[in-house]
Amino acid sequence: MRYEIADRLVKEATQNFHVTYSRITKSAIEKYTHKGSTKKWQNQWEKATKGAITKEFSSVVESRLAANLNLIPNITTIMTGHGNIRFYLHRLKL
Repeated sequence: MRYEIADRLVKEATQNFHVTYSRITKSAIEKYTHKGSTKKWQNQWEKATKGAITKEFSSVVESRLAANLNLIPNITTIMTGHGNIRFYLHRLKL
């Protein structure tokens, strides 16, 4: 497949002398890829029917990623309301 692409580019270059190729940096590719995947993730997050409680804490994926939180299981349990949280709150009389 690589050879086919190379052959096509060589043919284009010999037939059209006005073809220009520009180089793109690795960081630009990473930024573009990150932006695209974040946008795709946001679309899936908005369409999801589950995670209503979690969406209250973070409805925008990009802002959640910018927060750079270390979500350990305990924090996730508290945020989602799953687990034995009510038991512990009752025990602490809260």
